[in-house]
Amino acid sequence: MIRKFALACGLAALVAGFIPTLSNAQAPAGQPAPVTPVRVGFVNMQEVLKLYPRYKALQDELKKKDDEFMGLVRKKQERMEVLQKEYAASSDQKRKDAIETEVRSIKLEIDTIASDAKKTLGKYFDEEVAKIYVEFYGAVAEVSKSHGFDIVWRYTEDWNKETYSKPDSIVRRMASNPIFPMYYDRERYDITYRVVSYLAQKYPAPAATLQQTGGTATTGGNVPAGGTGGTAPNK
Repeated sequence: MIRKFALACGLAALVAGFIPTLSNAQAPAGQPAPVTPVRVGFVNMQEVLKLYPRYKALQDELKKKDDEFMGLVRKKQERMEVLQKEYAASSDQKRKDAIETEVRSIKLEIDTIASDAKKTLGKYFDEEVAKIYVEFYGAVAEVSKSHGFDIVWRYTEDWNKETYSKPDSIVRRMASNPIFPMYYDRERYDITYRVVSYLAQKYPAPAATLQQTGGTATTGGNVPAGGTGGTAPNK
């Protein structure tokens, strides 16, 4: 019951755009208690990360590490192919037995490499994403303070004009966002691109990432006009 009540209050806040807070002081008899309006904002975490060069650099580094593991696996696979051809052409049973033993050993080595890759990359990703989230959290806090927001709701949505209104995207959005801003004045209450700009200034992109993107991080948006209210700058 308490959870349902809290959820209902949260949804009401999204619709109203502010949450009145009762003052601690007692109001004079017969007069309503004074209220303090609370300014509420929104930030799309997925859009911020998509435009954050440090997150792109993490993805590139993960791919590089994954390619290293795949290189080890390919060498093992190439050796297996050579052995399989030799096995098919050989009439020496002892040699065939030796090949079978070596092939089994190689398969175990490949399984070990795959297991090590999963553990290593998973741990690395978790640690680096945690660091990026701390940066994102700090950026949201600083932008909120500097622009006078008291509360900021975080949500996740893929702002892509080509896929935004497709049925599978809509169903996925409905299923994955229990609390989601349907309509609001984006220019006044959404701080997504302000956070992107803050991160770009506080945490400059690595040189390699800038070379790949051909410049600095973009702060433009790709949300379809009228998607969730208001418009964002185009890329």
